[in-house]
Amino acid sequence: MNNTASRPRVYEDRLAAEQQAFDSVLDVHAMPPIAHYWSEKFIRPIVEEFGFNLPEELFAKYLAVAAGRCEGPPVFLSLGAGNCDTEVRTAQLLRATGLSDFSIECLELNPRMLERGRDLASQSGVQDNLVFLEDDFNRWQPGKQYTAVIANQVLHHVMELEHLFGEVKRALHPEGFFVTGDMIGRNGHQRWPEALEEVQRFWRELPLEYRWNRLLNRYEEEYINHDCSTEGFEGIRAEEVLPLLLRYFDFHLFVPFSNVIDIFVDRCFGHNFDAEGCWDRAFIDRVQAFDEQAILSGVLTPTHMYAAMTPAPCAEHLYSRGLTPERCVRRNGQAAPGNRLKIVTPVLRPRQPGGTSYSVTLSASGGVPPYTWLAADLPPGLEMSPEGALSGELETDGESTPLFTVRDASRPPQAVAQRYTILEKTRDTALPLGLLLSGELPLGVVGVRYTEALLASGGNPPLAWSLQAGALPRGLSLDSASGVISGEPLATSRSAFTVQVSDASGQSVSKDVELRIESPESVTSRVGVFPHLPCGGGWGSSILMVNPTTQQTSFSIEIRSSGGKRLNWSLDPAPTDCRCHESGHYTLAPYASLRIAVNPHQREDVSAWAEVFSTGPVTGQSTFTYTSTAKTRSEMTIPLERAGRRELAVPFDNQGGHQTGLALLNLSTARPDALVAALWDENGGLTAATTLPLAGGRHTAFMMSERFPDSANRRGIVVVRALSGGPLHAIALRLSADGVFTHLPCVPVPAASPFMA
Repeated sequence: MNNTASRPRVYEDRLAAEQQAFDSVLDVHAMPPIAHYWSEKFIRPIVEEFGFNLPEELFAKYLAVAAGRCEGPPVFLSLGAGNCDTEVRTAQLLRATGLSDFSIECLELNPRMLERGRDLASQSGVQDNLVFLEDDFNRWQPGKQYTAVIANQVLHHVMELEHLFGEVKRALHPEGFFVTGDMIGRNGHQRWPEALEEVQRFWRELPLEYRWNRLLNRYEEEYINHDCSTEGFEGIRAEEVLPLLLRYFDFHLFVPFSNVIDIFVDRCFGHNFDAEGCWDRAFIDRVQAFDEQAILSGVLTPTHMYAAMTPAPCAEHLYSRGLTPERCVRRNGQAAPGNRLKIVTPVLRPRQPGGTSYSVTLSASGGVPPYTWLAADLPPGLEMSPEGALSGELETDGESTPLFTVRDASRPPQAVAQRYTILEKTRDTALPLGLLLSGELPLGVVGVRYTEALLASGGNPPLAWSLQAGALPRGLSLDSASGVISGEPLATSRSAFTVQVSDASGQSVSKDVELRIESPESVTSRVGVFPHLPCGGGWGSSILMVNPTTQQTSFSIEIRSSGGKRLNWSLDPAPTDCRCHESGHYTLAPYASLRIAVNPHQREDVSAWAEVFSTGPVTGQSTFTYTSTAKTRSEMTIPLERAGRRELAVPFDNQGGHQTGLALLNLSTARPDALVAALWDENGGLTAATTLPLAGGRHTAFMMSERFPDSANRRGIVVVRALSGGPLHAIALRLSADGVFTHLPCVPVPAASPFMA
């Protein structure tokens, strides 16, 4: 049923709200780190069965097949292209496979997003393959035939689904494909009753600080089944996408997944999770396991899909895990069971916010009272009565996940269990909210991107940041959720302002700070980078810096994580050295040198990268050491890299028991951004092409055979390029079976390389 007529706001109002919402969004597909953990572990194996991982790989695959079926230069259409980042990466992949005479028409309503798409296409060298069309897909009428049509997370924004699907089918070549990755859940991203009950069950397990809605800036004691389609187009007719597609198209490929898990990995609450945390990962794993079994058994229907459809019946159907599109359409008869026994206590709160003393009586509903309660895995200091009274004082730090079971008086009795999470903190660790700021922030430079995270201690997360007085330098802004000041300063200035941070319990503290913006000529400049620094797990790193001039030189080293965050790793000079003014800042006399041990005190294997800033010329090198479990020790030295390359050819050797490790650093200032990679064997044959989501200022390190399965047991090169055309750095290491490694030098690729053609 078309329900657009019943919506409370007129179409033009929704249109304005939608445009405003996306005007300044540079990455419409950016997701929290926990979402990447979930998708890499659970979704990637599902989709790789069908030859793709990222959406652009799916699109490129079917666009290439459609191009081979149809005569003449292929013309493709992308609906709701946004900033065109997916389209740019798709074009890169098509060109990497040898297809060059094609065009992708990017249909988008928002002119600001289209302008960003033009810039990205130009920077990436695919401007000749992309055409930019400003139009509303709710009213769009094609004027030509298309070889294939793609839609990436678009269909759940469409009000006039019948019109759009009809026009796509009319415009699509009989041998073409309609390819999409999209949402097929309930309108407005809500959950149906049977799924909402399971969301609330898992919601009760969450610690208090995980229940902060980052998008709507509110705490949710119980999960609020919010309808986000009341103003714009987000999820406006999502529940009708799949049944209407079945009416207009035949499904050649159908890969459905997820339901309950969406709530915990999406933008509202996903940022509350630590992607490296043991409890966080275990929780996500359990929700995913429930989701998958519920979908396979038909208890729940999936909320997302990847699909490739044809305008006429096709001979072959590829259905993931045997789930057909028809089976994944929710039936009206599906609903949560009615008056069954269940635990309804939403959260276990201590007597005082942040305290360790508990006095809570759990509640249940349904079934036949009276109820009898049992508890398992209680942390030391707490006890539970048969009447459901939880009391006591926590005695240890850490986290615990006690399991509570209630049994009713029916014959035979019903029983139901609920797990909760308690973050255990002793009294002397429950600190008041405080600001970890000096009176002066690190200075910025006109025209150079500035990023500085404000830090706080104690309090009851989540925290909210704001300016209470004064103003930031022109070009900078403060993110209220993360406390990050970022942007590109526009002019020199000396700005004084008051920063305030508030926590969920109402505490707030403020501090007066100052931020200076200087001209590029008066400050240090970046003279080079160390694109990879491994430490821990048998690895060690050191840095040697040299002043080759007759003038005294000051320099600083900033070590950053793979995600771009500054790391507080200690840089330990020799004990007799007195040239270290403060952590990471040094002065070198003429012709002097300084060797610094990078010492993060890590037992596990971690990796990072570093930038070097100096007031004058300096040179340097980093040295890696690795001691294997067999006590075999290897050492390698790599010089300070002055400038990155737009494109690099990285050799790999995975034969004869060898494994190649690769570290990549993307220093592009463009966001969103990604790397395009093409694998060539030693005979010059192209074996694979893919993209790596790696934004500017980000680093990644991996074994080649794990990230690129086609490189297993082969030698060759992988040609890597940042889509934005920004500077790229890389290090390749070949490890033998006994743990000895050697350096494989990366080769700059000329501008006229075949990969870029």
